[in-house]
Amino acid sequence: MKAKIFVVYFLSFSLIFLCSCSEAIDTPQSTLRANTWEYGRKDFSLTLSFCDDDAKIVVKDKDNKAEYSISGITTVTDKKITVRDKESLTDYTFDYSLRGEDVRLAYGGKTLKLKKHITCHSEGA
Repeated sequence: MKAKIFVVYFLSFSLIFLCSCSEAIDTPQSTLRANTWEYGRKDFSLTLSFCDDDAKIVVKDKDNKAEYSISGITTVTDKKITVRDKESLTDYTFDYSLRGEDVRLAYGGKTLKLKKHITCHSEGA
């Protein structure tokens, strides 16, 4: 009887383990890609987001009511993000360091500290 219970538990655990649909997020690259990152102040904001092999960086200048974006195929290493803008075909390379809920993004001698964006999904929204 104990052997049957053990087999049932073992098969149940194996089925759950083998059929799980979660991706391991254990590297800086996968953590970076799995989230949206934001920086904001009164006059300026920046958002970094990922979808499959693409990244999108949106910069909003609130004083001039202007918006700039870079988006395209992206390569992420453990310290650099390279985005090949699909419109200009220009490569933009950013240094980054991930620390918990923050990522420091550097370009052209300037560094911004972006926070992980937390979204709440509700049905019907």
